Amino acid sequence: MRDDSRPRGCPEASMVLYCLLGRKAKKGPVQFVLIPKRGSPTFPPTKFRPGEDLYHALVRPMEEDLGLEAGTYFPEQELEMIPNAGQSPRYPGLARTWHLYPVTISLTDRAWARLERSAAKPLWWSLPQILARAKEPNVLAIARHLKAQGRELLARWPQGPSMTAVASQWAASCPGGVRVARGADIRRILAAGDRAFNLRVADPYLPYQKQGLGFTWSFFTPKDGQDVHVHGLPAVEIYGVLEGCLQIWHKPMTQRGVRTWQCETLGAGDWAEVEPLHCHVACWLDKEGLGTVIKAAAAGELAGVGRLGEKGKTTCKDCSMRGQCLIPPAMAQLVSEYAKPFAERDYARISPPAAKPARLSVKAVIRDGEGRCLLIRRSALCKNNAGKWDLPGGKVDAGEAIDAALAREVAEECGVAIAVDRVLGAAESDTPTKKVVYVIFGGRHVSGEVQLSEEHDGYEWVSREDLAKVDLCDQFRPFAQTYCGSGGVA
Repeated sequence: MRDDSRPRGCPEASMVLYCLLGRKAKKGPVQFVLIPKRGSPTFPPTKFRPGEDLYHALVRPMEEDLGLEAGTYFPEQELEMIPNAGQSPRYPGLARTWHLYPVTISLTDRAWARLERSAAKPLWWSLPQILARAKEPNVLAIARHLKAQGRELLARWPQGPSMTAVASQWAASCPGGVRVARGADIRRILAAGDRAFNLRVADPYLPYQKQGLGFTWSFFTPKDGQDVHVHGLPAVEIYGVLEGCLQIWHKPMTQRGVRTWQCETLGAGDWAEVEPLHCHVACWLDKEGLGTVIKAAAAGELAGVGRLGEKGKTTCKDCSMRGQCLIPPAMAQLVSEYAKPFAERDYARISPPAAKPARLSVKAVIRDGEGRCLLIRRSALCKNNAGKWDLPGGKVDAGEAIDAALAREVAEECGVAIAVDRVLGAAESDTPTKKVVYVIFGGRHVSGEVQLSEEHDGYEWVSREDLAKVDLCDQFRPFAQTYCGSGGVA
């Protein structure tokens, strides 16, 4: 006999999570994923266990039922809970009054592809189809709730993981103590949006006054425009450049005259500290920058210094000193172009002509016992050539022997050991900030099964004849044509 004498509000089995996975076609309504459960199609469900959080609860429907991989699905929006009464056809242990807990879930492209092959045999139904075909009352209740929300909810249905969802999942995996942000984590979060990612909080722009910690620590790229400006709050700002070139124009706020502006350009590995009440404009000179900024203040709370135009930051156009603060022509051109949306900027006007540093990289045509060549596919996290096929290998570190660098990079990217043969050819690529020269070696697979790094999401062993037919990275196409035409002799 069930004990109903427990305090009301949080009985052990009072919530049932329903996962709403929707895919919006170019033309037509959102199609939802339903799976057969006990003979009736339903949104993927699970019952919350005592003290369980959302991320742990999602493992059962997303990984165990649908067969998805961890890190490829993200809870987006928790919709209003729907009260229910009576017995559940799926969970007989629920209290007399319980709640449906619908949550919208976004998937990576890799997860959508895996879902198409899922053994769960998912159904793809639009909202009208669910209302017409579904038999289970809980599913119908959620469908009616979605319909009542109107077109606005369906129009903004997530097509991929949002930056907030990806950042929140990272934060949940690092609850406190020592929190580690891997390079792949930071790039994955930044790639999901066009804002800075504040390491101190889950949401990229959670109000800073809630922290009460006296500083913020963010990572940002050229897509984020928050540091186009800045002066006002007596706070220290520390910029660090991880990749690319960042230019900072600066002057003391109390000094006047166009010649008082000074310019510093930071490259990878450089840092700059900007003192309080110092006007400064920070702009990336290329599309591929990655940097970090620490904003520190006196002990106590930060009063909302996170966004342009909010308390604690005064943009140049809103500054009371604007009429007494002319800027040099070179700075004016930079600021004018950089103020445009990221996709509309002309980086030929932003990046000054200069000699580019050259970097040496090594690649390998790795053959197996059948003479096939190993290719690896660059994941969506890659800044360049995402989704294209690549030759294993990477950059040569300072003082490192070329053959040792190649063996190391192949082991890191593919998890296999190779024997390095002779040089087969060369290639080069050009970016706004650097030139990369590739030396391509032949190699034989010696041992190990292919295990890819996070930078790659697929591999294939292809014949020599097919090497020039696949969608290779652009810089390796001429080599592939020559190599195949020569008979592929290594």
